[in-house]
Amino acid sequence: MPPVTSWDELRERLFGTPYEVWHDGIQESRLDSADPRDLRAALPEGLSAGDWVAAVTVRRLADPALLPLVTARLGIGGGRFCVEAARAIVALGGDRAAAVSWAVDALGWGAWSDRLDVAAGLRHLPGPGVVEALLAAVEHDPDYLVRYHAAESLLHLGDITPLDITRHSEVFTDLAAGADREPTAEERKQHARAAAALRGLLGG
Repeated sequence: MPPVTSWDELRERLFGTPYEVWHDGIQESRLDSADPRDLRAALPEGLSAGDWVAAVTVRRLADPALLPLVTARLGIGGGRFCVEAARAIVALGGDRAAAVSWAVDALGWGAWSDRLDVAAGLRHLPGPGVVEALLAAVEHDPDYLVRYHAAESLLHLGDITPLDITRHSEVFTDLAAGADREPTAEERKQHARAAAALRGLLGG
């Protein structure tokens, strides 16, 4: 295989086009077949671009020598990059409190798709602050899909089965209120009831 000259080239060789990555995600195990020297050489470019796949690569390589590289991005950006970079920092033994705080803050801003990614990713960063942030998202986020993924992350964190939030009717009915529009004041009260029901499931 010829040498890789850029992060984008390496990313596409391993995982496909940007559309394919967006649509299908990635199989992390494919990183194991890449030359670690190529990955390390291309990582600074990927991280500087705020590419979440680069953050996953850092975590997968599991090399503490890469910690300064990803820590340098701490607090820069949001969405999936933020939560994957936070996971990498924690996995490599970095400042857990700072990394988790960054990810938790990102749950409250950005486009709905960015908040959704953070809500889904926080299930991999357990802790009381994460639980409270996800409960707040269930109660206050105006977008149904963000509330949905925040609720499912809480099920994962609490090891509550079934892990499908639609199977918990005592939560889901209220969670889904106003799913197709900006929620009304009454529907926001339902979201608060959904958060309270989830807290109960968590034993809080």
